[in-house]
Amino acid sequence: MGELNLIPYKIKLANSKKSKIKQYLAVLIIIIAALMISVYYPRHRLDNLRAQEKDLQFQLKHSKDILSKNEKQSKEIVDIKAYIKKTQVLSSEKTIISDRISDLSGLMPTSISLKSLNFENSKISITGVTSSYNSIYELEANLKMSKDYVNATVTSIAEEKDQYTFSINIQSSGGSTNEKTK
Repeated sequence: MGELNLIPYKIKLANSKKSKIKQYLAVLIIIIAALMISVYYPRHRLDNLRAQEKDLQFQLKHSKDILSKNEKQSKEIVDIKAYIKKTQVLSSEKTIISDRISDLSGLMPTSISLKSLNFENSKISITGVTSSYNSIYELEANLKMSKDYVNATVTSIAEEKDQYTFSINIQSSGGSTNEKTK
């Protein structure tokens, strides 16, 4: 009966070897899986982080573009507001030149021809030509008698071949201004 006990021992030994092989195989699979995870997970994580970095860089560039446009528009708004303010100041102080000219034309004798008419603030300079010497002083008298051109003065008279060239300076004391209310 002794031999009968040996067969189960061989089977036991074979089963033990199979069991050890299975254990080694399981450990080997776990080690291989751990190595694969340790190699591929960081690579996958690195790729994921690079993708996030590209996305953040794109968002940053887009945000910088928006900020740049915003700054440009803010500057334009400030410039436009300053321009509007200046135009409002100028329009409130503006003298309507056509009204001034029409006021002057009613006071001017018919024999006088204008060469130039200059406006600076409230000063008006007139240069003209006439064939009648008396027309120059008639114009000066008409200007002084008007309520708007009291301070008219003939500054020069020059004679050339029966023509008189003259200059008159006027310090305006009132007159037609553009009176718009805001």
